[in-house]
Amino acid sequence: MKERIKYLKRTAPVILLIVVNIYVGNRLIGHLKEFNLKTAPISIDEIIKKHPYRFAGTLDIDTDNEDEVAFSRTYTTPNKQEVSVFEPFQKDFNYHYYGEILAPFSYVFLDAYYNEDWKINVFRFLEFKEGAFHIVEKDNRQNPRKTIPLEKLKVDLSGQKIDFLPPALVDLEADGQLEMVIIFSSSNEPYTRGIGCFDPESRKLLWEYYAGTKITGAQFLDLDGQGGKEIILSSFAANNDVTVNGTSDAHSYVIVLDSKGNERWKKEVGNYHTFTHTAAADLDHDGTAEIVTTTERYHTRLKEEGVIIMFDAAGEEKKPHHPLFPVSFSRPSIRVFGKDDVRIYVGDSDGKIWMFDRNLKYMDDTEANSPVRVLNISSASQEWHYVYAHTQDQFLVYDRDLTRKIFSFSFEQPLNGGDSDMGISTFMIPIQTKQGNFALLKAELVYRVRESVLSFKEIFKIMVTSGLLPAIVFLLLFDGFFIYFLYRMKVSNGSRSGRKVSPETVKFLEIVQGIAQKLKNPISSVLWAAEKIKSRARENTDRKKRDSYLQLSEFLMDDAEKMRRQTDHLLRLVQIYNPRFVQKSLRPILQDLAGHYRILVEEKIGIHLEMAEDISLLIDEELLREALVNLIDNAVDAMPQGGKLRISFVPVASPAKEGVSHVLIEVEDTGHGMDEEELSQIFTPFFTRKVKGTGIGLTICKRIIEAHGGNIEVHSRKDFGTRITITLPVKPGRKND
Repeated sequence: MKERIKYLKRTAPVILLIVVNIYVGNRLIGHLKEFNLKTAPISIDEIIKKHPYRFAGTLDIDTDNEDEVAFSRTYTTPNKQEVSVFEPFQKDFNYHYYGEILAPFSYVFLDAYYNEDWKINVFRFLEFKEGAFHIVEKDNRQNPRKTIPLEKLKVDLSGQKIDFLPPALVDLEADGQLEMVIIFSSSNEPYTRGIGCFDPESRKLLWEYYAGTKITGAQFLDLDGQGGKEIILSSFAANNDVTVNGTSDAHSYVIVLDSKGNERWKKEVGNYHTFTHTAAADLDHDGTAEIVTTTERYHTRLKEEGVIIMFDAAGEEKKPHHPLFPVSFSRPSIRVFGKDDVRIYVGDSDGKIWMFDRNLKYMDDTEANSPVRVLNISSASQEWHYVYAHTQDQFLVYDRDLTRKIFSFSFEQPLNGGDSDMGISTFMIPIQTKQGNFALLKAELVYRVRESVLSFKEIFKIMVTSGLLPAIVFLLLFDGFFIYFLYRMKVSNGSRSGRKVSPETVKFLEIVQGIAQKLKNPISSVLWAAEKIKSRARENTDRKKRDSYLQLSEFLMDDAEKMRRQTDHLLRLVQIYNPRFVQKSLRPILQDLAGHYRILVEEKIGIHLEMAEDISLLIDEELLREALVNLIDNAVDAMPQGGKLRISFVPVASPAKEGVSHVLIEVEDTGHGMDEEELSQIFTPFFTRKVKGTGIGLTICKRIIEAHGGNIEVHSRKDFGTRITITLPVKPGRKND
């Protein structure tokens, strides 16, 4: 019964320690994940809270090389909209305001400019009435300025209700002159769908193109490298039984026109109620572009095999062709991270993001758990380092390899996708700014996104509020106390003299060893976080912020390294409890150590080895070497300007035992020595004068000597040096050499 009570007294603290370490370790890993997300190189701010604004366009109205952004929203008056222009770069989110104007809901915002003669901002809109398009100008005092009709299309649109996308101003001919491209669609029978190109100065119609399929978007790019831009049209198969120019709205197509509106080629891609999405770039750097095309089903509940296809500039399909699973695919995003590092990202209706190389060869994927779109925010003036995507209620950021989620943000209100799971109205527009990579994200509300650099103060605050720093401090204090507790435990005489350790002690030591092993994972995680901060710091061009990051990373790495060393020491203490004694000669051990340190210190420190007759003892050679190395290291550290180090070995005879009873080993230096206060605490756990010391080295050294049945004494005088004397008994029943 007494043995059981004794065993419970020994194991109860260990059980408590296991429970606390497992609990705090799991919490530490969770805090680390939260810390990583909060210190991500991405920040997002909600900037418009009251009204569901939509983007109307970007412009540089004050010609300061920074974009302003135009928003529009429905007004309380029926069939009216309010268009406002703001500067979205103010740190306090109070936008520099350029004016607002009420306009009919049928107006589509074109641009705005400052009129020097009128000294007022003028807004320009595109309107369709009386069978033609008109440019309408109004100032922000609600005064109409002028209405300019564009030349009518050759097809008579009189009496038809026309819907059209925001016009694009593009230099198609590469002659320095902009053309205005308008994509339009009739809402009446018969359906009229097409694209018109106008000279915005003369208002002349330059060309027009019509299709049976509904054109949903255009990309302008020099596909063949011959100068001028081709027009790459995406479409939707509305299935209204309309056929024009060899295209039926029972199918969706990729259509390519030249800069004058002539059809270069077209390819049927999807069936009825499917969208085609395109992205184009010169993927293989051969001077001609490739077009990556995906298909999306309007009603995703009607499962159909989605496709991802690549066409060359001439319309030839490049292998491989990727029919994958019965899912819808979002618009592809082409990202060029380097000349030989081109990647294609695509989201699907099952919540997966796919990654392909420039030859459309599968590379990897990741799960987003709900229908997901990749946001294409490439910009010629900005370099975006990450992959951005969104679901119906989340904004997601991944690294370029899709191996790690960098950042996530939940929208205030879940989005309504309508009939299509992929019909999510979120999009992201890069903004030209002098403050680095910057974009506006439109979901239910408008958000500001930027690639950010946090200050040291902000990161430290996140460490505290995320619970990471308190968890680290708690583990340091708690496990430091445990190491001290372990040191103070009484060791049985049997373990000191090499007798067998009791089964209860063995089990206890195994538990301690397991705890020390478990501590290594959270410590490694903290070291990884510190390395991450350090690597980001080196990339920062702001010297003040870079220094703050480096300071934080060094702080983290130092504390984590101390935890690692203390964990290693804990494992060493466990090993000391059960030394493995073998008969060994001391002379070669001391000769080897002296020769090793002569090489290390060169001529800076004179090392003298004094030995009498050789003798062998029952020792654990590895542990005794560790103790001697610790003492010699301390002696060398005490003589930074050089000095003398004496290592001596003397056997001591005992007349009563008629032979050698014990041996003396001395390590003496001429270093800076210690005062009485230091000398009194030299073997106290965690006491150290070294900047990066753990204060446990001499504790382990003393424990090793005691495990051999010996003792250790220290004599020191400030500024004169230190002499440490080790006394080791010669075990009875063993014959000396």
